[in-house]
Amino acid sequence: MKACLKIINNYFWKSLFGPGILFIFSALYMFITVTCWSFPGEIKPISIVPTVVSFIVVLNGLFCIPTTINSLRTSIVLKRLGSSKITPLQFITITLCYYFIISLLSIAWVILWTWLIFINSLEDYYTLIHGANFWSILYVTVITFILSSGIGLFVLSFTNRNFVILTIAVVIVIFSLIFAGFGAPIQFLHTYWASDNTSSPLYNVVYIDPFWYTSSMSFEAWFSKPNDYFNTFGSSIFNISAKLCGKTITSSPVAQILSSADKTLNIYLPISLIILTSVVNSFTFKWNIR
Repeated sequence: MKACLKIINNYFWKSLFGPGILFIFSALYMFITVTCWSFPGEIKPISIVPTVVSFIVVLNGLFCIPTTINSLRTSIVLKRLGSSKITPLQFITITLCYYFIISLLSIAWVILWTWLIFINSLEDYYTLIHGANFWSILYVTVITFILSSGIGLFVLSFTNRNFVILTIAVVIVIFSLIFAGFGAPIQFLHTYWASDNTSSPLYNVVYIDPFWYTSSMSFEAWFSKPNDYFNTFGSSIFNISAKLCGKTITSSPVAQILSSADKTLNIYLPISLIILTSVVNSFTFKWNIR
């Protein structure tokens, strides 16, 4: 096991691809998205932070993990390791555990940079930290990581070329920037106003993206305590009956962001997709390639 961890760790830091995405791009992306949504007096840009955190985990699962496994399974070092008692399943499990820890470190790194980004408006930053339910955040992080890794391994099952893996991952990410809220606060994507029976333009479209369910859970996990803007009445991702209500802009009326049906889907659909991808990957993934 130590040999596996050493190989994975050396590859991660020597490749520069993983560190570049998880520690450099992630911080830059947080800065860019926060800056883009900084409309004084109307939109609170801190609302984009939970979905950006979810985005970082998805990048790890879609980009870093499949490219790492694909590169290592063709290497001479790993072929020698194949003669040992380490099985392919054990190697993949160790890889996933390693990258999950890296994901947690990346999230901590980005949250630190977020503090620097909001240095002139620390009240909003403290609203994020004080409203966070860290057990819920950990749960969402685990589910997001397993789901994105499962999809990444599913893509890896049908190709041994990194550029194909990256191309498919980029396509998925482009759609998720909009439909999963990775590039916009979820209040603008999925809001229902009961007063006039209207909803946001993308209200029903977001359901096609598997990462919508985890990113919206991430939003609720970070803003779980009562707040006039983000979560008016307070709620938990596990309390399905408690709807998530908030505002799109500071001057707008309170509206429903996540209904009980939405929260039910958030809990059960990602788990169902994880089970499905795990079963498919167990039959389609090949360790030995030519």
